[in-house]
Amino acid sequence: MRDREWAMIVNTLAPEPKPELFHSAVDPGETHDVADMNPEVVGERLSALENFVGQSLPFEYDEQPDNRSDFGLRTHMEIRDKLGMPL
Repeated sequence: MRDREWAMIVNTLAPEPKPELFHSAVDPGETHDVADMNPEVVGERLSALENFVGQSLPFEYDEQPDNRSDFGLRTHMEIRDKLGMPL
């Protein structure tokens, strides 16, 4: 999950995921994981992700969009729009 300030990477298949969080606003190269220092941000992002997919972690996607197809691009854009993320 990404916005203008934060980028979070999480393995949605892991039974106990350990998200990585990067403060993109001050670390544009996303080289310093600050998840341990920002548990509230991680919690908010995990909740938003679970709300978006409609289930708790871990979960598997029914379909994996193919980024080489029109369907994949359309799905990607719909997800970004639903999360309120500008293109």
